Amino acid sequence: MELTREQNWVSNDHFTVDGIPIEVWASAKSFRPKREPPQGPGSGNPWSEFAEKPCKNDTHASTTDPEAILVRKSDGGKARRFFGAHAVIESRHGLCVLLSVRNAVGEPDSTVAVDGLLELGNRSFTPKSVGADRGYHTETVIEELRPEQIVAHPSLMDSRYARGVKRNATWRASQKVRKRIEEIFGWMKTTGNVCKSRYRGIARTRATAQYVAADCNLVGTAKLMMTSSPKEGRGVTPRAAAVPAHRSQAAESCGKRQNGVAKPTARRIKYQSSSAVSLTRKPARFPSACF
Repeated sequence: MELTREQNWVSNDHFTVDGIPIEVWASAKSFRPKREPPQGPGSGNPWSEFAEKPCKNDTHASTTDPEAILVRKSDGGKARRFFGAHAVIESRHGLCVLLSVRNAVGEPDSTVAVDGLLELGNRSFTPKSVGADRGYHTETVIEELRPEQIVAHPSLMDSRYARGVKRNATWRASQKVRKRIEEIFGWMKTTGNVCKSRYRGIARTRATAQYVAADCNLVGTAKLMMTSSPKEGRGVTPRAAAVPAHRSQAAESCGKRQNGVAKPTARRIKYQSSSAVSLTRKPARFPSACF
């Protein structure tokens, strides 16, 4: 992160928050009544009947992972075992600056988002605005961030009051850039295999998720080093500008000469533009007049 801040690749003012569930290692069969006597040795994995038997966090606990808790994502949905992963990314190039894994019950996403933004102040960041989806359009996020001079830009819900959220140019920019956090979550689930935890407990799951998020930042930083303009004293060469010698000679030999100067062909132009598009991400720009 220090390298990205030195190269001015991360924003110190604009951020995006969101969260995803991480399925725990414990299975549904491991949730047993708390008052059930322990099974003796050699009991194995006996057959269990779940039909018409309520299973609640107050009366049941997992024998595999005691920290696993049943969570229902929607009304009428199936209760499953989840931990809550909460991330904060900067809105310039979409790099993850903060990631935490907590219990999915007892701490709502709005409270965790406020804690994460306040933690950024202890890490030499100066957050001024934060984008989020409609799940963060709550009084907790807007009212608690206002004394810290942080403007919340959540997606508005029609069933709730605006609560002072203005749909100005900065709000539209935050809503456009906030979708980049889904790219990090998608990379973590598919490439990093964080969709389901391979470890028991919140501490080990948090360490695994932070390692995967750091790897995702390294991939993004490597692409920025190849595409961004070189900084004085570092000698970083953009990949789009470094054209191989054999392609340059072929383009000059095939080009038509006009007034003694070789005209580059469409093949050479196509090679340069395709490299720039595949590796370069246009940084987000926020209008300063809205603050």
